[in-house]
Amino acid sequence: MTEAVASDGNHGSGPLEYGERRLLHLQAARKLLTEGEPIRAVARHLVAAGGTLEPWAVAALREAAAEAVALSAEPEAREFLHTARQGTDSPAVAAELTDLDWWIRPAAAVGALTELARTDGLPSPATAVLVRRLAWHGRIEEASELLAARPDPGIDGAVTDAWLSRLYPGAFGARTGAPALDEVAATHPWLRADADPGAVLQGLALHRGALEPLQMSLLALDGAGTLDTEAGWFADLLAAARRSSSRVAEALLIAARARVELRRGELRTAEESAETALCLLTPASWGVLIGMPLATVLESLTEQGRHAEVPDRLRATLPQAISRTPYGLIYLRARGQHFLATGRSRAALGEFLAAGEIQRSWGADHPGLSPWMLDAARAHLALGEPAAARELAGRQLRGPGGDRPRIRAGALRILAGTVGPGRRPESLREAITLAERSGDRLELARCLAELGRAFTEAGQPEYAYAPLQRAWRIATDSGAGLLLAELAAGGLGGPPVDPAEARGLAQLSDAERRVAELAAQGYKNREIARRLFLTASTVEQHLTRIYRKLGVRRRSALAAIPGLVPAADVPRPGRPRPLCARPGMV
Repeated sequence: MTEAVASDGNHGSGPLEYGERRLLHLQAARKLLTEGEPIRAVARHLVAAGGTLEPWAVAALREAAAEAVALSAEPEAREFLHTARQGTDSPAVAAELTDLDWWIRPAAAVGALTELARTDGLPSPATAVLVRRLAWHGRIEEASELLAARPDPGIDGAVTDAWLSRLYPGAFGARTGAPALDEVAATHPWLRADADPGAVLQGLALHRGALEPLQMSLLALDGAGTLDTEAGWFADLLAAARRSSSRVAEALLIAARARVELRRGELRTAEESAETALCLLTPASWGVLIGMPLATVLESLTEQGRHAEVPDRLRATLPQAISRTPYGLIYLRARGQHFLATGRSRAALGEFLAAGEIQRSWGADHPGLSPWMLDAARAHLALGEPAAARELAGRQLRGPGGDRPRIRAGALRILAGTVGPGRRPESLREAITLAERSGDRLELARCLAELGRAFTEAGQPEYAYAPLQRAWRIATDSGAGLLLAELAAGGLGGPPVDPAEARGLAQLSDAERRVAELAAQGYKNREIARRLFLTASTVEQHLTRIYRKLGVRRRSALAAIPGLVPAADVPRPGRPRPLCARPGMV
């Protein structure tokens, strides 16, 4: 029978009338279901038949849709659910179809989510999912009303409660009658207090039901600074996300990778990754989570010294509820860093203190996402208030996160800035070790620069060269225009000169110095002679004495002596922002 139906279907309007073909498809579906054949094969016949009001068919279509979703075949799942929806007015089917539409195009489904929230008869699992989607978009009042109207949480409700408590700390808690978290964690291990978020991601099969553990694990790893984007499992996860019909998981993974690149000092790459993530979803589709990729763009532009490009990004319209989430903390910090870098230290201090107030209202600290005490301490230093900076840095060392290498390195650098140059090196050496361990290259460069400055101010320039040279190289390699400007303000407008080389340069006469500079820049002897109005033999004599005084044997070695070659203009021009209006953005 199934072969006959398939053959007839291949010829469009064949010898059978529509009613006969429909009946054959329904009979084939029932036969396949009875024989235990794959449920998706059953569903395809039901789709070809145009659906039916019979309960067994609706149940088969829903089961087939769930299987298709698990296999990342979302368009097929949607077709199954749409067919089931024609055969029933069940709120559960409407909820499943709406949520699948949300997964594929989040922003377009927001209106349907709101309408669904007013529907009576939603089963508990569907209500739980609906609450999570509303909260994603910052519609927490609607989510709260829905929770209050459906007081029986069950397992799905308990999962939603736990997720909400992490996305909106202090705003939601476990409801009366909810199962114990240990019971929930048996089927949702990512909710365990001791769950390793990296292990959660490694064992994750990407589909719609895996969105919450994916999002929460990435946020936890960003806060801890331990996401390994070079691991094979991360590449596999990203590849799976790209095969999906939904761009949500792909956008989250790329946004998280951009954070790692930012900490590694790969500023241009981080900016491009964050912009790519923003292009995959519309701002409305991102909901409150937009704080992460947008903040990464802001931080990257600030560190590159491209301050003129930041105000345009600060004008973005964000969900009002973002300030009640950890993603709001990330964004608030990026905005404060821009203010601090552009001389608006008092405004920056206000942003950092606001982040502290938010975390205090939650009764929870997020030092990995928002080390507000360190940030405020830096603002106090910029305002010439070392006592306040010292007090806050000390509190950070004693408080949550104070033992993390990245946090501790920053605190020690601040403390070093509040004492005389002779007392700074000990703290700064420890800070350098910690910054290297954390992988934060820009923090490392700043610690190195401070150590070099301390030696210079203490009258020990022979010890300043090595840390300054390394700081300048890291800043140059990273394209960190802000840090290079800070170095220039301290008198280092180009690569530092080795004291031994400086002594050699001091031995050169004015005429020899001019010849050496031109030779280092690649000019030939006759060109040098013509430019300096000398004879070629005089230039050769000068070069002989130059080689002896500088301790080099050949002309090419002169280019490696920083004091002879003018510093390049390191800050690079900004690239145009990528166009986000392209296929695939949802």
